[in-house]
Amino acid sequence: MGKRAFFASVCFLGIIGCTNDSQTAYKTNSPTPATSPTGSAPSEPMPATPGPGASTTGTPTMTDADRAIAQQIENALRQDSTLTASVPNVQIHVHNGEVTLRGSVNSQEEKASFAAKAQQVAGVTRVNNQLEVSSASRS
Repeated sequence: MGKRAFFASVCFLGIIGCTNDSQTAYKTNSPTPATSPTGSAPSEPMPATPGPGASTTGTPTMTDADRAIAQQIENALRQDSTLTASVPNVQIHVHNGEVTLRGSVNSQEEKASFAAKAQQVAGVTRVNNQLEVSSASRS
């Protein structure tokens, strides 16, 4: 009888413990860190075209299809002689066909040209142009 009571109490405490964990997770609503299949923490996603000071914090990881689109955009930008010099200063990130451009360019016209070139690439559904015109060329 003693073994049964002990086993029953362990099971009861285990059930209570599981219930408390799920309630705590719900109340805090904090995201749990994702892990890779190997159990290690995933590395931060890399931008398709890293520019100086480029930050990838908060950007989702790109799929193979997204990386292919980003590469096509970069190739199109490098083929335009009026944009080639600014390409290293621009980060291109693609997520499900939505392109985000970050970095600095020399003029408003150049900013618009980057967005237009990106929009022309097959698979692009939207362009979020976050490019900034460098202060040296605004005067």
